[in-house]
Amino acid sequence: MSVASVINQSSEALLAKLTTDPSLGSLIREQCALLPGTSPDQPLPTFWPPWLITLASTQGIARLTEAQRQALDFLRQGRHVCLMAPTGAGRGVVRLLTMYQSLAVEQRGYALYIFPYKPRALAQSSAFTIWNAALAPEHCLSVAMYDGDTPSTERRAIKQALPRLVLTTPEMLHMGILAYHGGWRAFFQELRYVVLADVQLAVGAFGAHLAHLLRRLYRLAHHYGAQPQYLLTSAPLANMVEVAHTLTAQVCTVVTGETRVTQLQSRLLFESQDDPVSLCRTLTARHQEAGIEPIVLASSRLVPQLRDAGIAQVFPHDMPVTAMRVSTYQSLICLGLPSALAWLHDALAWLASGALPSLGLLVLQGQTPLERFVLCYPAVYEALWLQHLVLSPSNPHLARYHLHCAAAELGLAAGERYGGIYGVGELIRQLAETQAITRHTTSGTWVAKERGPHRRASLRTYEPAVTVVHALDGRSLSRWAPDRAFRDGFEGAVYTDEHGT
Repeated sequence: MSVASVINQSSEALLAKLTTDPSLGSLIREQCALLPGTSPDQPLPTFWPPWLITLASTQGIARLTEAQRQALDFLRQGRHVCLMAPTGAGRGVVRLLTMYQSLAVEQRGYALYIFPYKPRALAQSSAFTIWNAALAPEHCLSVAMYDGDTPSTERRAIKQALPRLVLTTPEMLHMGILAYHGGWRAFFQELRYVVLADVQLAVGAFGAHLAHLLRRLYRLAHHYGAQPQYLLTSAPLANMVEVAHTLTAQVCTVVTGETRVTQLQSRLLFESQDDPVSLCRTLTARHQEAGIEPIVLASSRLVPQLRDAGIAQVFPHDMPVTAMRVSTYQSLICLGLPSALAWLHDALAWLASGALPSLGLLVLQGQTPLERFVLCYPAVYEALWLQHLVLSPSNPHLARYHLHCAAAELGLAAGERYGGIYGVGELIRQLAETQAITRHTTSGTWVAKERGPHRRASLRTYEPAVTVVHALDGRSLSRWAPDRAFRDGFEGAVYTDEHGT
């Protein structure tokens, strides 16, 4: 009997055990199966040089999905593109092929990759390394990570010998690139692509900050004579056209791809008021009996408790899927719901695109409005349910701060065009009243009085973070978003994080 057959039987045995177990079966509210399917594909473009076709073939890419081919064609036409497809449908392949079909062929120009979280940037950097290893030197693309962990000597070397691709995070773009754009003059002059990955993770204040970062980036690129193309990639959202325009202030062509379901996926919805840690231990024990290692998603509060209980592969709800790809998984246990259902469906789509049948277990207590909604309408878990992503970059506190940073980078002209942000003129007047900006005597533009206002804000909250200090010795313990400070900050509370209790 083959290894695959044994694994398939283990998966079927686990599903049967979960549904027939008296203690667990009684908790199951819904059960469904997602069947594998096929989607039409397209041949590789004929305009590619032979070496690129060979490279694609060596990486297992013999044909492209319809969405991948459309996105690559639109990019070649000079359009701003947003590829919206579930994880496992080839978003990363499009990001890779875009650079090789343009920058590597012509060996000119630069691209800036922005990832909401560093693990995604590391995964993309590794992919470029693997692809470069299969190429002759004249076709390779130089790549560099430029983030908060990059040593100062390496940062100087990157700016002196610019790589074709710079991979960064929003925080480093804000404080290390835009704030010191003079040192990046050559990069901005030939900036051809701005790639923003995982748009679905740009929720709340973070998404609003990101919209301002992209405006400031485009403003500086235009100042240096470049007009870069945007390539956005995202898991499916209901209002992707609106989100892409809000983020970039440009008209983006949205290309929609489908889930690439290659194997059967069974999904179970549990409702339980029991201790989630105890229930998770029971579920993982059933997995171990079947010889299957599950991956567990939980709230940040539960993660330390689950790890203390001996459950190994536990990640917070908002952990990007690629950061969890440390081995091949067949089963996902999700305790509670992430802040967006799109994140859960992204993880399930990743499982469904694997080489083996998979299992998705969602455990809810019904303690939040979203959990109660899913328990009443389980179809939103059983099939992909598109959520709206609401961004508010016109928040006056946030917009005023970024205009202050923009004035520190490059003087704000009268009638400054700052696409899609409400009341820019009034915000500039307020900054002038508080003497944050002043008129330049020669150019007449508004410039910041202080050199670097960039370090005064967190890009993940609307308000500055709150520092938690030890009452006895004044040590700084952690930094919280303001909403958590109001919820969790009280005398006598016990706090647990990755550093301990």
